[in-house]
Amino acid sequence: MMQVENEVGCPGGTRDQLPEGKAAFNAPVPKQLIDYMVKNKEKLVSEFRQYWEAAGGKTSGTWAEVFGNQPMTNEIFMAWYYALYVDQVAKAGKAEYPLPMFINVDLGEGIGNYSSGGALPIQLNVWQQGAPSIDIIGPDIYLPNFAEWCQRYDRSGNPLWIPETRGDAANAFYAIGNHAAMGISPFGIERQADANDALGCGVRIAGPGGPRILEAQAQGKINAVSLDARHPAKR
Repeated sequence: MMQVENEVGCPGGTRDQLPEGKAAFNAPVPKQLIDYMVKNKEKLVSEFRQYWEAAGGKTSGTWAEVFGNQPMTNEIFMAWYYALYVDQVAKAGKAEYPLPMFINVDLGEGIGNYSSGGALPIQLNVWQQGAPSIDIIGPDIYLPNFAEWCQRYDRSGNPLWIPETRGDAANAFYAIGNHAAMGISPFGIERQADANDALGCGVRIAGPGGPRILEAQAQGKINAVSLDARHPAKR
C-alpha cells in the first residue's frame, strides 16, 4: 500500500485564515458534499449526522449556515478541502502505480489536541466523499481507549488498518479478532519488542496463523475480547 501524506491537518488552528480560505468558508457548501449528505443521510456516521441536524439539517447555505457557527464547522470545512487535495495526489499516484492508497489520522479527544481537518470520526464521511481515491482511512491510536477508536473507524465501509499505535499485543489481537483488522503496525517496533516479550510472542503466533485468521475474518468466524480491571469478564 501507499500512504498519501502523513497525519494530514493543521496543528494549532482550526481554519485557514488567508483571504482565499475565508472566501471559501463564506461561500455555499459545495453541491457535491450536500448531495452526498442528503442521499446517504441514514448511512452517515452518527456524530456527523447529529451535528448537521443540530444546525437545522439545511441543504444549502454557507458552511456556518449549514453546520452552525461552531469550531467543529471549521474542521469540517478544512477536512473537505484537504480531502480534495489529497484525492488529486492519490489519483496521480494510482495512474503510475495502481496500489491501494491510505491516509493515517492524528487522533485527539478535544479541539486543539490534534491536527485540524484530519479524518477524525466526525469527518469520516467528508473524507470518503472528498477523496474517493483513498481506499483506507487509518487511525494512529496512541490514546488509552483503544477499543473505542477501533469501533469508530470500523464502519461506513472503511476497512480497519492501524498504521501507528503502541506496542501492545493485547490491542493487536483485539483489533484483528474483533474488528477484522487487516493490519496493525506498532510504531518503532524494532525498538520496543524482542522475541520473548508479549509483542514478540504475538508476532510469532499471528504470523504462521495468518492464512487461517484471514479465512476466519472473511467468514465472520473470529472474535476477541479485551479484559481489564474495569471489565474482568465477558460472555
